[in-house]
Amino acid sequence: MEEVASRFHTRTDFLYLGRGINYPIALEGALKLKEISYIHAEGTRLGDETRADCAHRRADAGGALAPKDHVFEKMIGNIRK
Repeated sequence: MEEVASRFHTRTDFLYLGRGINYPIALEGALKLKEISYIHAEGTRLGDETRADCAHRRADAGGALAPKDHVFEKMIGNIRK
């Protein structure tokens, strides 16, 4: 946890990505981060996003929920774009 915290502690915007059942979890993760840190955070549905949509959000950090399920390969493909 300290390694993760050291990488992201100076960030002011955070984008959580989720697909399918993980979309509401991404929304909740963004809400919790806002509540505890008072920084800008958004949760969004991966798969509906285009590169332009992600770019305009200006998030300087992000996280994706990608469990090994039936859409795992699609998630990884979307993340790499």
